[in-house]
Amino acid sequence: MMIALTSFWRRGHGETAAPQRASVVEGRHAVAGAPQHGAPQPHVVIVGGGFGGLATAQALGSTPLRVTLVDRRNYHLFQPLLYQVATAVLSPGEIAEPIRQILNRHQNITVLLGEVDGVDLARKQVQVNGSPLTYDTLVLATGATHSYFGHPEWERFAPGLKTLEDARRIRAKVLLAFERAELEAGPAARERLMTFVVIGGGPTGVEMAGAIAGLARQALARDFRHIDPTTARILLVEAAPRILSAFPDDLSSYAERPFCLQALSLCPRQHHPRPSRKPIWRGSTRTGAKTSFVAAVASTAASIVVSTVALTAASAVGLTVASEDLGGQWLTAD
Repeated sequence: MMIALTSFWRRGHGETAAPQRASVVEGRHAVAGAPQHGAPQPHVVIVGGGFGGLATAQALGSTPLRVTLVDRRNYHLFQPLLYQVATAVLSPGEIAEPIRQILNRHQNITVLLGEVDGVDLARKQVQVNGSPLTYDTLVLATGATHSYFGHPEWERFAPGLKTLEDARRIRAKVLLAFERAELEAGPAARERLMTFVVIGGGPTGVEMAGAIAGLARQALARDFRHIDPTTARILLVEAAPRILSAFPDDLSSYAERPFCLQALSLCPRQHHPRPSRKPIWRGSTRTGAKTSFVAAVASTAASIVVSTVALTAASAVGLTVASEDLGGQWLTAD
């Protein structure tokens, strides 16, 4: 999710500059031309070092603009591969790179490590770690976070997958579940510890479920003496009639084939089950039959919501939030 709030304006007898390699469009007119000699450089503040923020910074690099990129972390994260870190396929360093290293060749860009606490549109300032940072143009590329459908208390039972911390936490839970199962003597306790639930049948959920299956059936298959990791149960829960509902039907059908071959379970056509203090989940199977299952590890890849900072700034400039039935959000202009 990215919003650009620009406030370049005419100064003197000419207009302030647009970057030679990028076009910045504001509410009333496009920025064009070159800065006048001696005039202060327009300051562009970019909040967020994800794909949107980093691409914007790179486009504005080595131009007659002063650019400041602010992020709560000093590295850029390749989120599409987080599920592989969560399932011990990749290490965290393989999908993260320092933002300063990426942008180092652009002398007009400064990278700040900080948390943005708020935006003052009237004063054209953002609060970074409690201190004001003045801008001429503000780009909010703060991304999104996972949605719990109005139940934030569910997060402790089913963590999302948006950060390296999330991936490390899920990886630890998955691997420790097998270790604990190895120590258990009772079959019921072993079954519970070797049951994994992924909520959300989109790309991340499907990849995550498949990666856990690969971990259990290949990487860990011969590592234990008292349990058989290949018998692990992986449940993919989806509220829509099919997984990968944003894709064509034939692609959804193709994606379901490995689930049949690897004995993974699909629970479509139901709203996401509600986790409780005890890790007992209730839902329905593909045929509509009611089922209950107990899981040691659960993760959600169901839906997203816009960040709080972006929502606050968007409402101030007349944008409203539209929500999907399943919890997703996006911004629309009135």
